[in-house]
Parts: sequence; C-alpha cells; structure tokens
Amino acid sequence: MTKEELVNKLDLHLKEVNEMFALGDLGLLKSEELYNTKYNIEDALNSYKSYFNKIETLKIEKAIPNFRNIPKIGIFLSAGQVNSELRSLHTLLQELIKTSGGLEQVAPVIVPELKIAGNTINQAINDAKTLLSTQGATSAVDRVHTVLHGYLKQVCDSPQYMGL
Repeated sequence: MTKEELVNKLDLHLKEVNEMFALGDLGLLKSEELYNTKYNIEDALNSYKSYFNKIETLKIEKAIPNFRNIPKIGIFLSAGQVNSELRSLHTLLQELIKTSGGLEQVAPVIVPELKIAGNTINQAINDAKTLLSTQGATSAVDRVHTVLHGYLKQVCDSPQYMGL
C-alpha cells in the first residue's frame, strides 16, 4: 500500500468517526452502530501497523484496548457518550494522517447540551444541529442566531439578572 492509499483509508475512517459524532449530536446514534464502526476502524488500524514507524505503532497499540464492550441493541446514545467513546480514536486518526503526509483535519466541536425553555428555541437548536451535520456551518448561522437571541432574552428575564 502506498502512502497516498494509506492516507485515503485513514481519511475514510476519520469521516466515519465524524459521521458518528454528527449522529450522536442529533441523538440518533445507536449503541450497536457506534461499536461496530469503532471496532472495524480499530481492526483496520491494527492491520496498518506495518506501514508506520515504531512510535505510531505504539500509539495504535495504546489507543486500542484489549477488551471490547458488547453493545446493548437498540439503545440511542447521547452526544457525551459518543464523544467519550470516539474522542481518542478521532485524535489518533488525525495524528496518523498528519504523520503519513496527509492534510491536518479540524477537530469537531462538541455540542453542549443546552437547557433552554421554549419550543422555538429548542426547535432552532435541533435545526442547527441538523444543518451543521448535513449542509455545513454556513447553513446553520441563522438558527444559531435564533438560539443565541432566545438564550439572551431568557437570561435577561431571569430574576437573578433583574436585581430581584
């Protein structure tokens, strides 16, 4: 396998991980899908070890645990659960791509869980998440603005900020 082919395979794995993050942010990722994807990528990385130097090989070995969880079927995972499962794998893939001569990737932004009252605001949050994952950041700007506006109104209306 050439360096270019290796980088292309690593890029595809990174895209798979990013897709898992996006589904997790929407609350639409099932446990079995996350673990199947994660374990397939880990197996592939183990098969690529001979293409890396000793340091990268040791990083791969360190990042991949010797045991595997058995996923619970049909359970949807939260964004936090997906993040904790995939963060180290995402970082490893980025490092391997960079050391193999590929372009450095931008780390995904972790979407915090916002607790804002109001159907309009919550719908805008869901719309923004969907637009971010499907059409990119530019498409989500208006929805983010709506969320920010609603949040600021709620904060300003709360008793602790009204001098009460």
